[in-house]
Amino acid sequence: MKRQKFGGRTQGTPNAKNAHIRDLMRQYVIDEFQYLQANLHQLSLADRAALFRALARYGISPLAPESDEPQDYSPVIIQVMPDL
Repeated sequence: MKRQKFGGRTQGTPNAKNAHIRDLMRQYVIDEFQYLQANLHQLSLADRAALFRALARYGISPLAPESDEPQDYSPVIIQVMPDL
């Protein structure tokens, strides 16, 4: 049973404060990524790898769980060619 509304925003009207906060956060994230890109070279290789691992979970889908059924894997052959 829905209760009757008295005052406030009408149903479906967006909350202006939430939209403003969302815009501020979006701009903050953009600024931080620009700063990070400009200063990435200052991080050690280990720190860059740790940063990649932390951010990758937001941009790369996790792998599907492996099945218990045996898989037929063919070997991968890597051939190193001398510089000419």
